[in-house]
Amino acid sequence: MATLKPVIVPAKALSDGRHKIRVALSHNGETRYIVTDIVLESPRQFSGGQITRRPDSVILNTKLRRLVMSYQQIIDETPYVDGLGCTQLVEIIKNGGAHKRMTLEELLEDYQVFNDIKPRTLETYQAHLRAAVGFLGSGYVIDCLSRPSVIAYDRHLRSKRLKPATVGMRLMFLRTLYNHAVKCGYLSPRVDPFGNYTFPRGEISQTWLTVEQVRAIRDYDTKVNGIARARDIFMLSYYLGGINMTDLMDLDLTASVVRYERKKTDRRAKVNKFVEFTMPDVARELAARWVDDSGRLMMTKNQRAKAADGLFRYRLPQIGKDLGIPRLVFYSARKSFAQHAFDLGVGESVIEYVLGHSLGKSGSSLFHYISVTPAMATEALEIQERSAKSVVLNSPLF
Repeated sequence: MATLKPVIVPAKALSDGRHKIRVALSHNGETRYIVTDIVLESPRQFSGGQITRRPDSVILNTKLRRLVMSYQQIIDETPYVDGLGCTQLVEIIKNGGAHKRMTLEELLEDYQVFNDIKPRTLETYQAHLRAAVGFLGSGYVIDCLSRPSVIAYDRHLRSKRLKPATVGMRLMFLRTLYNHAVKCGYLSPRVDPFGNYTFPRGEISQTWLTVEQVRAIRDYDTKVNGIARARDIFMLSYYLGGINMTDLMDLDLTASVVRYERKKTDRRAKVNKFVEFTMPDVARELAARWVDDSGRLMMTKNQRAKAADGLFRYRLPQIGKDLGIPRLVFYSARKSFAQHAFDLGVGESVIEYVLGHSLGKSGSSLFHYISVTPAMATEALEIQERSAKSVVLNSPLF
């Protein structure tokens, strides 16, 4: 139970010998002090928690009493007080209490105001929030988060036999909210509850394919319209430098030049704002089967919003099953392009440009002096065809 008591700390005398009254907060076996603006000439002017031997002692005692009562009210209105450390409780009092404390639910809403979150990402965050609230409790304030509660939540998730990657994502979500609260000044912790905590991660999946596997997907024969479209859109991504689905759907696939700004990349970190290269003939011919009058992929509004669900969550795995490819996902096209281009000796900077990656720390100086041009990107996409006799590929892909 938290207790408050006005005190003078002799060791904390001011340089002129005067003393400030402090409010001692004792909680969970610890004591911390909150400094007030009431200054006494001598410790003899303070006795039994009261200011004495001063003509204004009545006024100062009233002020001190009201201050302690306001601190007590903040403590009384703070949920899960027993789960807080003494230092955390002091910070809550200093911040004025309720207006600074936020629940996990409120933090997610606040986080959305400051960040551009895509609908599917928001759905994932909401699922993580439900899991956290299910264990920590509804109305759980971020101030209460401590290392023991983080470890307890980790053990709870593991007890449900969730995959390490899932456990890691749910704890990372909690850390995201926590960091947001710190950044916005909703709390000022002295101890990071995630300090020295190792986030579990799943094994890195080998999602890139061999040239032979990509060729098998290209030549996969089917009469099912949905599977054929999944096959061709997968190959379009590969032919267009591993372009993501969200960017592919906005492209005019009848144009002679591909030019787009990758949506996923942080704009602040970009050197080249746009990815640009000449449209490969093989990609234009493939796209002609599935584009509408605007030159974009023919998809209903619902299909555009949930393309991954219909085309790639079910259709691609079916192709992979038939071809003996254990884990075929749409991202394999992007990974495979990068791997094959690297195997052929394409420069890393060119691969980064075609992929639309943000600027990495290792290349920060280099990219301020050189630029990858659209012509270089076009050459990277054509290099496989020109390197038909490459030792790496043995035979052309196209």
